[in-house]
Amino acid sequence: MYLSPVKWMDLKNRLDTIPKIVLAGCFFLGSILLLIFYPNHIEERYGFSTSTPELSFFPRHVEVLMISRTEPGGAFSKAGFNKGDIILKPEYHTVGAFRKALDKPKGTVIEFETISREKYNPDIEQINTTIKRVIAP
Repeated sequence: MYLSPVKWMDLKNRLDTIPKIVLAGCFFLGSILLLIFYPNHIEERYGFSTSTPELSFFPRHVEVLMISRTEPGGAFSKAGFNKGDIILKPEYHTVGAFRKALDKPKGTVIEFETISREKYNPDIEQINTTIKRVIAP
């Protein structure tokens, strides 16, 4: 069977895209499976868990990202996080964004501005904040 140079290049270009498509599909499927079967891998890796409680400050309610548990010896415990610490940076106010910020290579230092739940008031500027540095395990 004879293929003209134009048809040969067209066939070659089509075949070259197959591995890219397969690789992208495998990556996407792997990401979905990881989220379904292992949603808290970041939390287990760093030794913490979060919650997003709605705190009442009359006349409004505020949803925050709060540390609900730290494991002794975990990265968050070593960084000085305590139960009830609130993450202040707006870009981390969702659990997904917070987990994404933590998905870093081992040894990476990640900074978070925090305040304890007792000192938090959304109606005033937060002056009693603390910068805590977590080292990726």
